[in-house]
Amino acid sequence: MNKQAAETLSVVVERELPYPPEKIWRALTQPHLIAEWLMRNDFQPVAGYKFSLRMDPQPNWNGVIDCQVLVVEPNEKLSYTWSALGLESAVTFTLMPTRAGTKLRMEQTGFRSDQQQNYQGAKYGWQKFFANLEQVLARIDLSPSAVPSPREAGGIVTAMKVGHSVAGNTHRSKLSRRGGPIHFAGDAIKKANHEENEERPDQSQRERIALPADRHEDQGAGRLAGRDAGAGPPSH
Repeated sequence: MNKQAAETLSVVVERELPYPPEKIWRALTQPHLIAEWLMRNDFQPVAGYKFSLRMDPQPNWNGVIDCQVLVVEPNEKLSYTWSALGLESAVTFTLMPTRAGTKLRMEQTGFRSDQQQNYQGAKYGWQKFFANLEQVLARIDLSPSAVPSPREAGGIVTAMKVGHSVAGNTHRSKLSRRGGPIHFAGDAIKKANHEENEERPDQSQRERIALPADRHEDQGAGRLAGRDAGAGPPSH
């Protein structure tokens, strides 16, 4: 290997961003956010994990960049390999807290001196990627309070499952009306109705409690008269 081939070039981009390291870290490590500012991916922040970055295929290239995670230091440092089109390089993000927020530094190393096309493309590309990243950080709430804790997340999932079950039972109940009696009333709905009926006396019970004994007979007669006058004949 000659001296020229051994020499490598690096692309460095730095930005001071008005956000805490935790917020920027999420944008660097959550796959759906990486897809917004960088490329589609199946990234996981686990050292040794192999993943790919994907863009639309181009002439003489399938659009896939093969990567492997090298370093994961939460909120401080992230590094992974970047291999495509004969380029074997590494990308490293370093996050340094500042008074105004965070200084983010990206360095891509490994460009041989005979890979000028790759090198110039990376210099242009990373400027564009950083502009996208700033837009993502500006419009999305990535603060710690916006992310539920595992316990809260479990509660959300459970609530969703219960809601889905009740909704499903209610939907089946509506469908069953077309062919006859309701056979699929939701268990949760039946239980709620049963408990409510046990806790609260019906109208006639409340009236018997509230009315003096000498009015019970008059009240019963009034109900019977009203039913006879307005109910009409029973349906068959």
